[in-house]
Amino acid sequence: MLNRVVQSSEAWLRTESVEAGTLAAGRRYQEDGFAGNDAIWAVADGMGGHRAGDLAARAALETLCALISEPVDAETVHKAFVAANDVVLALAEPGEARPPGSTLVAAIRREGGGLHIASTGDSRAYLIHPDDTWDLITDDHEDAFGSLTAYLGDSRSEGVHVDSRDVPAGRGLRVLLCTDGFFGHVEHETLEELLPQGFEEMLTKLAETSRDNVTAVLIDVDGFCAGTSRTP
Repeated sequence: MLNRVVQSSEAWLRTESVEAGTLAAGRRYQEDGFAGNDAIWAVADGMGGHRAGDLAARAALETLCALISEPVDAETVHKAFVAANDVVLALAEPGEARPPGSTLVAAIRREGGGLHIASTGDSRAYLIHPDDTWDLITDDHEDAFGSLTAYLGDSRSEGVHVDSRDVPAGRGLRVLLCTDGFFGHVEHETLEELLPQGFEEMLTKLAETSRDNVTAVLIDVDGFCAGTSRTP
């Protein structure tokens, strides 16, 4: 099943969500989510095998976007992730073995220009150069067996582990935020080969092969940092 949603009318910001291969993977629900405003775009993936992953992802995204609506510094970004973690933790029921949890990756306008990239879990951010080569700029928080070692809603952890880095504004640079269904079933070289064919075409082809829900947001760094506003 392919559900495509465009959330912005601005040419510089193309946002796509794809639900792919749900029946083949035995997945009955879409637990990915994405949200944004003029200062932030974020992608979340509810924890598979945990209760209410879709609610966890939605709560994380709503909290983050409510707290960040203008360019901010790194400390403010971290505090917003902590608040999102608290909201997801509050969804747990007493004694629950596998309470709601979610990954979260975000690109936030930085005071003075450029972007903050912040993440927890295994949803990723890539920096895409003008020659269409990609650099992975986040770490996957997982162990050797593929289990997440950091995510929102982990009651066993003291606080939440957040990785962050800055991306300066640069002509032709793009940032891609995505869930693990986007990159988990193809080689990196395949991603680089598909994007020049068009973002929509890329997502369609990934949807045909992925065994997980696929969600991605593609951001033009120059446009985002310039503060281009949405049309009514």
